[in-house]
Amino acid sequence: MNDQELIKLWNSQELTLEESITVNKDLLTSVSLQKVRSYLTVFRRTHIFELIVNILFQYWLIQIIPNHLDSIAFLLAAGFLSVLMIGSIIFNSYNLYVAKSITYNSSIVETQQKIELIKLLERYDIQSLYVLIPTVSVAFLIVIVKALTGLDLHELLGINLLYFALGSFVVGLVIIWFLKRFPDEQLEKANRFLNEIKELE
Repeated sequence: MNDQELIKLWNSQELTLEESITVNKDLLTSVSLQKVRSYLTVFRRTHIFELIVNILFQYWLIQIIPNHLDSIAFLLAAGFLSVLMIGSIIFNSYNLYVAKSITYNSSIVETQQKIELIKLLERYDIQSLYVLIPTVSVAFLIVIVKALTGLDLHELLGINLLYFALGSFVVGLVIIWFLKRFPDEQLEKANRFLNEIKELE
């Protein structure tokens, strides 16, 4: 075997090794993204459920608002809830879009960035509860009582609604503490897994 044949054989083996490494990396990335997508299953189901509830509640509000145009307090509360539902529909839809955009063609770095974005959106969502829990609870109570009984809760309770809001705020603090103390375990697992895979590359 002459020198040229040895060089050709060596180059062929080197190329095969590089191709093997590339295939193994692609396989590792594919399996990793499949695992990450499985971690996001509960996340997606939760946001799909919230999206359906928000759409149904928005539809219900549209149906009942014309029947209670005589109550300013009801209209303000229903209008507030309607705007909130629209915002929540957009928020949940965007979360689902980000989760769905993690495909088998995504890189590990790109996937990490999307997981971080999801976690950031979750933190914003939790922080918003400081304001939303007391305000939504009052608005929801006014709307439900008016729709089911025809009574104007604002006229009946007056300033006592403020005490109800303060009580809701205290309950909200407990809920927020719990959510911060126990974040989405699957998101945390996905993030840790991606970090481990990144170190192997």
